Amino acid sequence: GGARERTRLRDQARALARLSHPHAQAVYDVGMTRGHVYLAMELVEGVPVRDWQREGPREWPEVVTLFVQIADALVAVHELGLVHRSLNPEAIRVDAQGVGHLVDFGLDRRSEASAASRSDATLMARFKARQSGPLPVAAPVASAQLASVEASALVSVNESSVTLDSTYLPPEVLRGQPHDAASDQFGFCLSLYEVLLGQQPFARDGLAGFAQAVAAQGQMAGHGDVIPEALSKVLLRGLVGDPAGRWPSMTALRD
Repeated sequence: GGARERTRLRDQARALARLSHPHAQAVYDVGMTRGHVYLAMELVEGVPVRDWQREGPREWPEVVTLFVQIADALVAVHELGLVHRSLNPEAIRVDAQGVGHLVDFGLDRRSEASAASRSDATLMARFKARQSGPLPVAAPVASAQLASVEASALVSVNESSVTLDSTYLPPEVLRGQPHDAASDQFGFCLSLYEVLLGQQPFARDGLAGFAQAVAAQGQMAGHGDVIPEALSKVLLRGLVGDPAGRWPSMTALRD
């Protein structure tokens, strides 16, 4: 029921409040008022990483150094059994000293999924998905084939997902599967790629083009003049369509 769900969200928020890391936004207080869970969070001064990158030029070592700080924060989050849920360039801030901060954590509002499936935002997301073709399907990196999935699979995606730019959501989340540490890894690598190269790796229009690009994987080749091949391979693995094919953890990716 509602009370049980609010208690679960409160417990999840309290777990997030245990996070203490120099590169992660701090939670100062958690409580409930008028039936809603609230979080009092640290105000992080700084600019979104996209703006920091535009102030450049930024060479790849500087960008990677910043993202290693974000990876450190994600490792700490995952060690608490939590996930970020909405990792994209807007969730990465850079302060005046050039230090990176992970912000805007999301909570898992599972009970909202059924109500969200009837909301205007979700209906619009379904409509757009039907216009652009099938949703992404997890495909092993060795396979270039992409199975077709009906766009109605988006019915399982909750409200917090459809209001995000779906470009940063991994295929499994778009299909309604739970967001986990591997999903965070996908968002991390997608954000890092964009800041390194000034564009998204999956630049085709619509969800269908995104699905094809995730399956193909090959289009990130040819950037050796911008980033080292070893770094490109790190990103490729983190962006594999099949979560099981990604790095086993953020620690493994970072190291």
